[in-house]
Amino acid sequence: MDAFVGIDQGELVFSNPATVPELVNEFGRAWKIILETLSPMIRNSYFEATLHCETEKPGTKAFLDEMVKVPSESAELRRGFSLMRQFADSATKLSLEVSDSVQDGLYVAFASVSTEGLRDMSSFSRLYESTLTAYRTLQNIASVHLVEPT
Repeated sequence: MDAFVGIDQGELVFSNPATVPELVNEFGRAWKIILETLSPMIRNSYFEATLHCETEKPGTKAFLDEMVKVPSESAELRRGFSLMRQFADSATKLSLEVSDSVQDGLYVAFASVSTEGLRDMSSFSRLYESTLTAYRTLQNIASVHLVEPT
């Protein structure tokens, strides 16, 4: 009798990496071990990042009030918006709102899903670079620039 055991999901979580290169390095170290040790067939991947950012003047609320024209007399209504790009084998989404953690700060949620298979470190590197490019491209479309410490 032959039996195969599958793993439905693997997850790596990082809190507050100091820089993007540090994040890339740590992801790479972990995935290298997984890919070289287990030789898995990864059929799809999901990447998510959430940030609470300080902003320059005039601030997040003024920026979102200008960008999102939803009429409201309610002081409880806070504006925000999402952008999504769909491709044949991937989709990326960037959402912007007023932060609950940082005074007049920006809450950013970025997600990327890909059905491109990952078999080795070169395919992982290509996917990671395309994810970073999509993250930065959506920022440009949304008229924001998130400073990445170097």
